[in-house]
Amino acid sequence: MGRGSNKKGSSAPNPEKQVIADTAPIDIKRHLEFRNEVINDLKLEVSRIVREMLSTTQEKTDGGMEEQKKRGELFDGENRESIEYVKQVQRDYQETKNSIKNWHNSLKETKDRLSELEGRFVIWENEMKNFLKVTKKQTAIIQRQEDDKRIHNLRIKNIKEEVGTQTNELQKLLTEIIQENFPNLAKGKDTQMYEEYRTPATYNPNRATPRHIMIKIPEIQYKNRILKAVRDKKQTTYKGTTIRITADFSAQTIKSQRAWGKIIQALKDNNLQPRLRYPAQLSLEIDEKTRCFQDKEELGEFATTNSILQRVLQDILKKEKYKESRNRGGEATMNGAENKMKKTN
Repeated sequence: MGRGSNKKGSSAPNPEKQVIADTAPIDIKRHLEFRNEVINDLKLEVSRIVREMLSTTQEKTDGGMEEQKKRGELFDGENRESIEYVKQVQRDYQETKNSIKNWHNSLKETKDRLSELEGRFVIWENEMKNFLKVTKKQTAIIQRQEDDKRIHNLRIKNIKEEVGTQTNELQKLLTEIIQENFPNLAKGKDTQMYEEYRTPATYNPNRATPRHIMIKIPEIQYKNRILKAVRDKKQTTYKGTTIRITADFSAQTIKSQRAWGKIIQALKDNNLQPRLRYPAQLSLEIDEKTRCFQDKEELGEFATTNSILQRVLQDILKKEKYKESRNRGGEATMNGAENKMKKTN
């Protein structure tokens, strides 16, 4: 090939461009040099800025990753604590559930036992009621037998101890009382007596009142006539001193008679005309019928069916019932204490 031919990729300068460059004005050269310097400076500044930005970004990235790591570790710790807390709550829940189950089983056993005890208590209560009825009936029989032994007796109270110390003085006593207080009763009738004595038999000088005098009269009808005369006269005397003449009853009968006191007074205040029949029965005329009551419990049951009696006796029977329940409670406490002392001894 010829000398003037150009190969592809040859580095030989172009003569035309060289001529222009050599002939270019100096200002243009300077301008080109200045531009090249500016461009180089800009490149350096951009490179610096890019490095700073990369460095800042790297620091931030590293710091963010470190913070994120710390947060992750903190989260892991909190997460572990939360998991432990949840596990503890689950354990507590299971324990509570088991406790409730055990408590439920215990409650069921207690209910079953209470049901059994209630059944036993009902049986015991019925047996006790039957026992009390039998005991009450037997007590009434014994009390009636004791009163029957005394059916001929008159009891005279408030006669001085000096009277009756002489022989046959007590024998004349009833005759003198009848003549002084009931002259019509004494006409044509000789007072016959089996025996006369003071009770108790032993004299106690410290006793506040004189001992009672017991006089046994063979004819019950005559004894009842004397008692009726005493009730009608309302005040009996002996040589000017007020005395009392009553039928002779056992201590239990007297207690039963006294127990009717407030009830009889309340019935009298309401014009119901109660009577105390032998030995200690309350008699009332209600609805044109005569009704007798052995005790306050029987009267209370009947009062629930009669509005008048319920109104009159409601408060009294409540107080009496409360008083009796307290007495029974006190007796039960005393019996329990006695049994405890016996066991201790």
